[in-house]
Amino acid sequence: MKYSFSLALLILLFLTGCKTQHVAYHSTASVPYFSEATTTHLEVIVGSDDFAGDRDFVVYHAVDNGADAYTLIAPRTDRARESNEFQRGRIRRAVPLRREHSEKLAAGLAETLRLWETSYSNQEGGFYEFMLAPEQDVRRVSENVVQWRAALRFTFSHTPDGPSAVMLLGDSPDSGLQYVIEFDDREQIEDFRSLVVEAGRRL
Repeated sequence: MKYSFSLALLILLFLTGCKTQHVAYHSTASVPYFSEATTTHLEVIVGSDDFAGDRDFVVYHAVDNGADAYTLIAPRTDRARESNEFQRGRIRRAVPLRREHSEKLAAGLAETLRLWETSYSNQEGGFYEFMLAPEQDVRRVSENVVQWRAALRFTFSHTPDGPSAVMLLGDSPDSGLQYVIEFDDREQIEDFRSLVVEAGRRL
């Protein structure tokens, strides 16, 4: 009796498994599509060994399709500091700079170095700001107001409390996906500028 029941169950499972599965398909082949393919070569701008282990960012020289060159700045990953230089960059959150943007940032960092050394009284201060954003993330809110959702924002201030600089990387409105990089001394700014300048020379 037990054997007969098992045989009946196997036959039922077999018949159920052979049932035709319906598949619905709607062709979109007649709809116009757009395609694009990009091949990118990345090379790390190494810079001085004195700062390599302490940088919270990585600068790359990038070339798309063998011809379109630009500078790429990526926040550092959370991987161990002994990982190789290339893998330190969080490439998915990197920000590209064309030649004109790279040159403007390098000039701004030179101005930052000048302001860092400037002597101010207790009633004075000096500031510098560089912002970079995709065109669609810069929008006019009103006649007098333009709103930026910056992918890269470098700010410097020299107040009576002293000089300081911060770089924000990441164009997401979610603050959890934005990376804040602090520069504690003038030498770190010099190092950053040397990397940007070296990357710019290759453009």
